[in-house]
Amino acid sequence: MERRAKWENWRKTQEMFYRKTSTNYKKWDVFESDSVSENEEDKEPIVPENDPAFKAMEMDFDDRAKKRKRNRKEANRLKE
Repeated sequence: MERRAKWENWRKTQEMFYRKTSTNYKKWDVFESDSVSENEEDKEPIVPENDPAFKAMEMDFDDRAKKRKRNRKEANRLKE
Protein backbone atom coordinates (compact mmCIF):
# COMPACT_ATOMS: atom_id res chain seq x y z
CA MET A 1 0.00 0.00 0.00
CA GLU A 2 2.84 2.32 0.86
CA ARG A 3 4.62 1.65 -2.45
CA ARG A 4 1.36 2.19 -4.37
CA ALA A 5 0.81 5.54 -2.57
CA LYS A 6 4.37 6.62 -3.42
CA TRP A 7 3.81 5.62 -7.06
CA GLU A 8 0.55 7.57 -7.27
CA ASN A 9 2.18 10.65 -5.72
CA TRP A 10 5.09 10.43 -8.17
CA ARG A 11 2.73 10.08 -11.15
CA LYS A 12 0.63 13.06 -10.05
CA THR A 13 3.78 15.13 -9.57
CA GLN A 14 5.02 14.21 -13.05
CA GLU A 15 1.66 15.12 -14.61
CA MET A 16 1.67 18.52 -12.91
CA PHE A 17 5.28 19.18 -13.90
CA TYR A 18 4.70 18.12 -17.51
CA ARG A 19 1.67 20.37 -17.81
CA LYS A 20 3.72 23.40 -16.74
CA THR A 21 6.69 22.81 -19.01
CA SER A 22 5.08 21.36 -22.10
CA THR A 23 3.92 23.33 -25.12
CA ASN A 24 0.73 22.52 -26.94
CA TYR A 25 1.82 22.85 -30.57
CA LYS A 26 -1.67 22.02 -31.85
CA LYS A 27 -2.79 25.49 -30.76
CA TRP A 28 -0.18 27.03 -33.06
CA ASP A 29 -1.82 25.39 -36.09
CA VAL A 30 -5.04 27.33 -35.57
CA PHE A 31 -3.43 30.66 -34.54
CA GLU A 32 -4.32 33.64 -36.70
CA SER A 33 -2.85 37.03 -36.04
CA ASP A 34 -5.36 39.86 -35.82
CA SER A 35 -2.83 42.68 -35.84
CA VAL A 36 -1.22 42.23 -39.28
CA SER A 37 -3.05 41.14 -42.38
CA GLU A 38 -1.44 39.89 -45.57
CA ASN A 39 -2.12 43.18 -47.37
CA GLU A 40 -0.36 45.21 -44.70
CA GLU A 41 2.80 43.13 -45.01
CA ASP A 42 3.14 43.93 -48.72
CA LYS A 43 2.88 47.70 -48.29
CA GLU A 44 5.93 49.95 -48.22
CA PRO A 45 6.72 51.40 -44.80
CA ILE A 46 5.71 54.98 -44.14
CA VAL A 47 8.84 57.01 -43.45
CA PRO A 48 9.14 60.65 -42.37
CA GLU A 49 10.37 62.79 -45.26
CA ASN A 50 11.68 65.90 -43.53
CA ASP A 51 12.98 64.46 -40.28
CA PRO A 52 16.71 65.34 -39.88
CA ALA A 53 17.33 62.34 -37.62
CA PHE A 54 15.88 60.03 -40.26
CA LYS A 55 17.98 61.69 -42.99
CA ALA A 56 21.13 61.20 -40.88
CA MET A 57 20.23 57.57 -40.25
CA GLU A 58 19.57 57.02 -43.96
CA MET A 59 22.95 58.55 -44.86
CA ASP A 60 24.61 56.29 -42.29
CA PHE A 61 22.93 53.23 -43.84
CA ASP A 62 24.12 54.24 -47.29
CA ASP A 63 27.67 54.93 -46.08
CA ARG A 64 27.87 51.58 -44.33
CA ALA A 65 26.54 49.77 -47.41
CA LYS A 66 29.15 51.46 -49.60
CA LYS A 67 31.89 50.60 -47.11
CA ARG A 68 30.80 46.94 -46.98
CA LYS A 69 30.75 46.77 -50.78
CA ARG A 70 34.20 48.39 -51.03
CA ASN A 71 35.63 46.07 -48.35
CA ARG A 72 34.15 43.01 -50.08
CA LYS A 73 35.72 44.01 -53.39
CA GLU A 74 39.07 44.61 -51.69
CA ALA A 75 38.90 41.26 -49.89
CA ASN A 76 38.09 39.42 -53.12
CA ARG A 77 40.94 41.23 -54.89
CA LEU A 78 43.41 40.27 -52.16
CA LYS A 79 42.09 36.71 -52.07
CA GLU A 80 42.67 36.29 -55.82
